[in-house]
Amino acid sequence: MRTWRTFAAAGVSVAALSIAACAGTTSTASNTTASTSTASATQTQPTDPASMTDEQLRSYVVAREAITPLQESFATQTPEQRTQTTAQITQILQSHGLTPQQYNAISSHAAQDTTFGARLAALTPDTFADANLRAFAQASVEIDPITRDLGTATPEQQAQATTQIREILERNNLDSTTYNAIAARAQAEPAFAQRIQTIYREAQAQDDSNGSGE
Repeated sequence: MRTWRTFAAAGVSVAALSIAACAGTTSTASNTTASTSTASATQTQPTDPASMTDEQLRSYVVAREAITPLQESFATQTPEQRTQTTAQITQILQSHGLTPQQYNAISSHAAQDTTFGARLAALTPDTFADANLRAFAQASVEIDPITRDLGTATPEQQAQATTQIREILERNNLDSTTYNAIAARAQAEPAFAQRIQTIYREAQAQDDSNGSGE
C-alpha cells in the first residue's frame, strides 16, 4: 500500500500563514496583532502543544476551520481588508480560548511531529469528502518526489521546493493544513489510508478509461 506522508515527515513545512504574520503586515504589534488582545486573558494557559488537553486541541481544530480561509486570501487583500481580517481572526481565537502563540505553536508542532499530528488528526471530525481525498492523492504523487531529498537540500533548494508544493496544492484546490491533516490521519489509521488508496485507484481507472476512449 502507498504511504501517505506529511510535509514534516519529508523534512519541510509548508504551513499556512501564521496568525502573527497576518497581524504584523497591517500595523504595529501593539495595535493589530491578536497577541495583544488575547494573551493577557490566557497567559497562564500552556503554550507547549504536547501538554495541551484534547479539549484545547479540539478548540484549535474548530478555530482552524474558520481561520484557514481567511489566511489563504490574506496576501491579496488591501490594507483595509487585512485589518478587518486580523480583527476576525482575533475574535475567532478569543471565542475558542486560544492565544495566537498557542494556535501557531500547535500548527508548527503538528507539521514537525508526526505523532502529535496523528493525535490532532484523530480529534478532527471526519469531514473529508471523496473529492478532497482524491485531490490529496493526486497532489501527493507530485509532492512526494519533491520532498524526498529535502533533508540534504540547500536553503535555496528548500525554498524552491516550497514554491513548487504550494503550486501543486493550489492546482488541486487544497491548502497545506488539509493536506497534512489527511496525511497524518492516514498514517495513524490504516482503514483511512485504505480508503484513500481505493479512491486513488478508482480515479486512475477512470482516467485510463477516458484516455482509451479518445
